[in-house]
Order: sequence, then C-alpha cells, then structure tokens
Amino acid sequence: ADRSFDDAAAAAAEMLRFYGLGMLYAADRETIERGRRLVVASFAVARRVGRSVVSPQAWFLYVEALLYLRPAAEVVPRIAAATRWLQDRGHGDAAVRLAELAVLEYGIGDFAAASRTVEIGLEWADRTGASIARPPLHAVAAAIDVVRGGYTRERYLGIIRKLRVARPDI
Repeated sequence: ADRSFDDAAAAAAEMLRFYGLGMLYAADRETIERGRRLVVASFAVARRVGRSVVSPQAWFLYVEALLYLRPAAEVVPRIAAATRWLQDRGHGDAAVRLAELAVLEYGIGDFAAASRTVEIGLEWADRTGASIARPPLHAVAAAIDVVRGGYTRERYLGIIRKLRVARPDI
C-alpha cells in the first residue's frame, strides 16, 4: 500500500510541477508567482516520497533565468553544483543540464566557463547517448568562436559543418 501511495504522490508532484511551469509564461505577476510556488511544492512532495529533485530543480532554475524571473548569474552556481551532483552519480540528465549551464554561462559573458562546460557536455553526451544535448552545446561553442574571432564567411561555414555533425537533418 505504501508503494502505491508513493507512486501516486510522485505523479501528483509531476502534475504540480508541469502545471506550475506552464504558469511561468503568464502575463501577470500573480499567476507567475503562483506557478513558482506550485513548482517548489512539487519538489517538496517528491522529496517526501524519496524522489530525487536535483535535475528538475536545475531545469526550473534554467527556465527562470530564460524567462528573466531570476538573474542568470544567480542560478549558474546552483545549476553547476546540481550538474556536478548528477555527473558524480552518472545520471543521464547530466549532458542536458551541462548544455543549459553552457547557455547561461555564455549569456552572462563567462566564455571561459562556457567553453569548459561545452567540452565536458559533449563528452557526457557521447558517454550517455544524450544526443539532444549536442546541438545547444555546439551552438554555444560556435557563438564563442564568433565572439573571440569575429564573424567571417569561413567561420560561418565551419559552424554550419559542426551543427550538421550534431544534427544531420540541418
């Protein structure tokens, strides 16, 4: 009986999280804040039944930064810590969280950190088969190349080649 309760509570936590995340896109602050509270509550419910919330919490921080609800510079250290935790446990989400981290590091102008994260992220994507992480990682690497070396047609064509390796359908 406890197992079915735990499964139902975990499913309820997921529903709260998804519903709350959807509310983050609202136009009014009250709805956004309610969505944030629902997401945070979902983590509490999931933790109570023994579910790890490290990866979903890192993703939530990423979304908040993308929607300008929280400064990216504030969430980068927390996402980096969560990503290290995932890597230490060989978690399959590590590559995707690394891609998100690289995007934010690039966004705050920490190109050295973003470059390191891209390198590690590509390694993790290869190791875990998380090919979905490769395109954003290559995009960040390309953006850093342009920032560091300027825009040229040759650099543009090189970026396209890299992206085609990451996503052959491009």
